[in-house]
Formats: sequence, structure tokens, C-alpha cells
Amino acid sequence: MSEELYITGPVIVNGIPDSDGDTLNNVEIRTIFTKYTNHLSDIQHDRIDYEGVDVLANWISEEDTVIKGNTIPAKSWLCTMKVTDPETLTAIEKGELTCFSLGSVSATGKTRKAWFIDKRISYHDLKSMDEVIPLRISIVDKGANGFPFEIENREVYINKNKGTDNMTKENMQDTEAKFSFKEWLGIEKHFKNNNIDKAEDAEPTPAPAPKKEEETDSAEKNIQALFDKIDALAAEIAEIKEAITIDVDKAKDDEKVESEEKPEETEEAETNEEKEENKTSETKKQEEEAEKQETDINKSVTTKPADKPQINESQSNFYKNTGRDAFGRKIRR
Repeated sequence: MSEELYITGPVIVNGIPDSDGDTLNNVEIRTIFTKYTNHLSDIQHDRIDYEGVDVLANWISEEDTVIKGNTIPAKSWLCTMKVTDPETLTAIEKGELTCFSLGSVSATGKTRKAWFIDKRISYHDLKSMDEVIPLRISIVDKGANGFPFEIENREVYINKNKGTDNMTKENMQDTEAKFSFKEWLGIEKHFKNNNIDKAEDAEPTPAPAPKKEEETDSAEKNIQALFDKIDALAAEIAEIKEAITIDVDKAKDDEKVESEEKPEETEEAETNEEKEENKTSETKKQEEEAEKQETDINKSVTTKPADKPQINESQSNFYKNTGRDAFGRKIRR
């Protein structure tokens, strides 16, 4: 199986009716061609973006062109795609995919159920080609125009197209008025809002073109880096909150301990004060008692004995005259 193929063929053929009876002239073809600006492709009108199926060149021919033994009239819409997708390459080499077919939409289609122009409705059913909005060039098994594409490898394609305008995307479009990518997205939104996508024969909404692997990896790395920063900040904030909580709890505990200790200290101080007062009172009492006892002793010492009563003058004279004392005892001289 080849790793890379280039397929070239007509999208819309000038002046030749297709299998559905549509015949477009060069003006109608150019009107549609100038609105194809998104360069999207798919397989069998599945409206899926395939990595490795790319529109490489896209142009209106200036002269008759022979493609795979068939003469394609001048002013026809021609296209070249580069294919590297393995499954698509296999299908092309087996002859299962042979032609190009244009998938388009129309804001004023034949019916609300049939708005996708991939031969569900025909171009001749429309009032004007201005209504046609081209979406994708599809690789199909059987194309309505009846002309198969030509298959070439890289070397043959490059040698064949040297010096032509069919090699780069910069030369793929005329500079006439184009229908923008955003505008056809608006057309799709219009049909969605009117529930057209729910119709039985309506096609799914085209998926957006996949990002390149490098861009995806870069975006994922940037997102991951952002999440890592957020996680780091969250961890730092959590640590700060924890530290604040610890400080607050500690302050509360200290305040509680202090408030609990103060009453005990006060109570102890009051107890000591009471003890001191009691002690002072007891000491004072003891001192008073001691002082009283000392006074009593002093009194007892200084008091004359009871057996020696005081003698007055008359008694003294009596004792002298009789020679005896108050008890009748003889006074010795």
C-alpha cells in the first residue's frame, strides 16, 4: 500500500449534465466556486474531518483537461487532494472510492427536510446558484458528474505540475467575492434552530477541523501547566490557612489558660491574705495574753503579803504599851 497519493478530478463539470439532470454553465460554477473558502473535505458525505485527507489544490480550468482518459471542458471546477490516511488510501487503491462530489447547503432549499445538496435535491430545484453554500468536497464511490479522479504518487504529481498554479493553496481561489466560513456556519445554525437537523434525511453538523498534533500537544501542555500552577497556589493557600488556624487556636488556648489561672492566683492570694490576717490576729492575741500574764506576775510580786497587814498609829501605840501584837504574841525587842 502506498503511503501518499495525489488524486485529481472534476468537482463540477462545465456544460455537461450529471446523472441527476443538473447542467451548470461556467458562470454558475464560478458563483459556487468563489464561496468555497473553508477547504474542508470528507468521505462519502459523512461530514467528518479526516487527518490525512487534505484539499491541496482547487481551481477553475482555463482549457480542456484530460483526466484519466476523459476530457474535462474548460471552465470546470477541478480539485487535487493529498491522501495519507491509511484506510482512505486502501479504499482508493481498491477502487472503492473513485470520484469527487460537492456537498452544499441552501437557505431556501426545496423542503425543510431536504436542505443538504448531495443529490437529495438538485441544483435545478433552486431559484439561483446564489443560494448554494458549498461545504465540503467529498471523496465518494460514485460521483454524479460521472468522471473519476486520476491517482498519482508524489514524484509523478510534482513533476507533472512544475511551473503551474496548482501546487499551492495560495493559488486555489479567485479573488472575487467569497462566502466566508463564519457565514456558512451561520447558515448551519439557522437550520439547527429550525430543527432541520432532526429530519430523517438531514446530514449531521460538520465537525470542526481537527487541530494539528503539535498544536494540540502544545495546548494540552499549556493547560496542564496552568492546572499545576493552580494546584501549587491551592496548596500554598491551604498551608497559610492552616498556619493561621494554628495561631488563632493557640491564642485562644493561651487566653483560656490565662483566664483559668487568674482566679486560682486570686483565690490563692486571698487565702494567703486571710492566713496572714489570722496569723497576725493570733499572734496579737498571744502577745496580749503574754503581756497580761506578765502584768499579773508583776502585780503579784509587788503586792504585800496578806499576813502583814498595815498598822496604823493607834495600833502601834497599843503594841508598844502592852508589848504584844494583834495576835497576843509577845513582841521581842
